[in-house]
Amino acid sequence: MNFVLRLIPSLLLLSLLGRSGAIPPVDIFGMVTQASDASLSYGAVSAGASVYDGDTLATGANGTLTLRATSSMIHLGTRSRVTLRSASAADKCAQFTLSAGTVMFATPQTAAIEIRADQADIRPATQVPSSGQITVITPSSFEIFARRGALKIQYRDDTEMIGEGRSYRVVLDASNDDAPSAKTAPGDQPKSVKAPSHKRKRIVLIAIGGGAAAAAGAGAWVLSNDYESPDRP
Repeated sequence: MNFVLRLIPSLLLLSLLGRSGAIPPVDIFGMVTQASDASLSYGAVSAGASVYDGDTLATGANGTLTLRATSSMIHLGTRSRVTLRSASAADKCAQFTLSAGTVMFATPQTAAIEIRADQADIRPATQVPSSGQITVITPSSFEIFARRGALKIQYRDDTEMIGEGRSYRVVLDASNDDAPSAKTAPGDQPKSVKAPSHKRKRIVLIAIGGGAAAAAGAGAWVLSNDYESPDRP
């Protein structure tokens, strides 16, 4: 009984806030346009479902999912998982964090999106219609294919550009920047260590054959009707 009495003021406050409009509306991040063997956070998802900031989309062994968000199209392959983050005041890009599987994307000139894979940020290099594919391989490597337009990879203080039509295996070096301090005995003053004379390369690119391009082409039809022009098949 005491619990009910304590709960009543909270319920009345929520009711008053709702009537006064003090609770701001939640913006929709995007909408699912196609889904098969796919889930949204902790439940099954189908075409027409709205998604919001913080939601996680995943596909099963035979699943695929297509999402329209921020004027862009995002397509998940099988066994894939992506978490959605809305654009913030600090970063104007909507972010898709890929933690497993493959994501394909197509974005018009004015859209601002970013794909995060293994802590690296990938986005169109210039403000032109762009499309590409990213596949997570390990926690420190992924494959990338720039199908249309160049893509930019940013990881810590290192940056690489992926030219249109190019495919690479990307390996990230997550080791510390600074050389370790020389070991000293207890009570001794730490010995200074000379800083490295050159900047550490954080992103290693390994060119790969047409496999990634072929895989991207297999699903490109999902995105092409929206953003491909007749002179750029």
